[in-house]
Amino acid sequence: MTKEVLMVKKMTHKSRKFHTNTAVFGFLSLYGCFVCFAIVDYLFGFVIVVLTLWRKL
Repeated sequence: MTKEVLMVKKMTHKSRKFHTNTAVFGFLSLYGCFVCFAIVDYLFGFVIVVLTLWRKL
């Protein structure tokens, strides 16, 4: 009985740790996507500005 309880406790601890890692990883990947999107958006805006200035010239 005590061995089983210990095993269950270990399992719950591991799963909790796993869930925390998953949450952190999900947050990081979301943040990475946001940063990538911001960079792409910035570059796209820069290209549009350059093109409009070039057309005016």
